[in-house]
Amino acid sequence: MPPSSLRWDESQMPPQHGRLAIVTGANTGLGFATSLALARAGAHVILACRNEARGLEAQQRIHNEIQASNDTESDAVGAAEFMQLDVGVLQSVRDFASTFTTRFSGRRLDMLVLNAGVKAVEYGETADGFEQQFGVNHLGHFALAALLLPAMKMQVPRATDLPPARVVSISSISHHGSSLDMKQLR
Repeated sequence: MPPSSLRWDESQMPPQHGRLAIVTGANTGLGFATSLALARAGAHVILACRNEARGLEAQQRIHNEIQASNDTESDAVGAAEFMQLDVGVLQSVRDFASTFTTRFSGRRLDMLVLNAGVKAVEYGETADGFEQQFGVNHLGHFALAALLLPAMKMQVPRATDLPPARVVSISSISHHGSSLDMKQLR
């Protein structure tokens, strides 16, 4: 067990008021927990999810959680909204980036959390012909980050105390338990 000084929990997160975030794979697991924590801290969080029904359900769950825990600090409450994104389909990535930059024109993207992923899937290819796990876990996120970089590099007024924009890539140690089939590489 690590020393208590190394433990982190949501209460240590600084206020996120006025910050705009995108979290991929935000409907379950770490993506959902990250989105909820950011919204509770005051950020406007875009839930970038492949499945519309699950994305909208996550949006409602976050809304309900925020409403249930809302105290006298109503200005501390952020928001979560679903936008459809399938990182395994590069056209979906392009469409998402275009819709986002149009909708939030003039606003800086403060946080991009690259969380969506697949593991231990049977061999398959993305719509673009890439091996599925590589296409979803790496190429889609790389394309998304590249397309959103201009929104992250936008200048914020000097009067604000917002920290620099961030890209956070969530990864897994699953690769330690897998093997490489050279026949699947092309």
